Amino acid sequence: MIEDKSVFTVLARQFVEQLKNKQHINIKPAKARELLSLMVGAKSHNSLISLLPKPAEDWLDSEALDTLAFKGT
Repeated sequence: MIEDKSVFTVLARQFVEQLKNKQHINIKPAKARELLSLMVGAKSHNSLISLLPKPAEDWLDSEALDTLAFKGT
């Protein structure tokens, strides 16, 4: 469950670190927040924040996992 903005911020920070460590891709935290928000159907980061709390199932049911799946490495 993504309960509030602080939990989502931690998730986005972890996402940035994973991209950096595993894929050698550097993106800014603000961009990560926007991308993650769009992937679960929100129009923007602010839109997602207004929809919180959001169940984890929404993340699993979205196309986010397929979109973020990196092939190769």
